[in-house]
Amino acid sequence: RTCTAVVGGVTEIKNLQYAAKTVRLTDNSQAETVTIMGPFEIRLDGPTANTGTGNKQLSFRFTDRSRNALIIQADKRGTSGGVAGNFTSFRTEFRNTVNQNVWYPMTDGSMQPNIGNYDPVFFWFFDLTEGSIYRVSVAAVRGAAIGEATGIISVFIEKLEGTTLQ
Repeated sequence: RTCTAVVGGVTEIKNLQYAAKTVRLTDNSQAETVTIMGPFEIRLDGPTANTGTGNKQLSFRFTDRSRNALIIQADKRGTSGGVAGNFTSFRTEFRNTVNQNVWYPMTDGSMQPNIGNYDPVFFWFFDLTEGSIYRVSVAAVRGAAIGEATGIISVFIEKLEGTTLQ
C-alpha cells in the first residue's frame, strides 16, 4: 500500500520517531534518567528520591555536533493551592551557542518538573540548523506522595524531521 498527501505543496511524508523511559528516582538518577533520541539527550540532574518537593533541574545536550540556532519553548501546567490546572507557565529562550557534548541545565523554574505537585513540563526544541523539532514531555513524582520509597520520572521524546537549511 502507498499513501500520497500534498500539504501546501509538500508531497514527502516524514516519519515520526520517539523514545520513552520511566525509572525510579535513586541516588544514581542522573545517569539512569538519560533519555536518548538520536543526537539529543535529556536527563534529571536531581535531587532524587524523596528529597524535597520543589522543582527538579533538567539538562539537555546534543552529542553529534554543536548548534548555533536553537529555540526552546516550555509549557508547564500545574497546581496552585491544591487546585488542579490552576496555573500555566510559558517560557521561550533562544540559544545561539549549544556546544557538542555539553550538558545545559534548565535553570528557570518554569522549565522544570515539580515532583511535589506532579507538575509536568512539555518542551519543544526547535533545531533551526538541522530543521528538526524535538518534543519532550517530562513528569515526575516524589516517592512519599505515592506511598513508595522512591519517586518516579517519565520522559517521552518525539523527533519531527524537517528539512535541512539550504
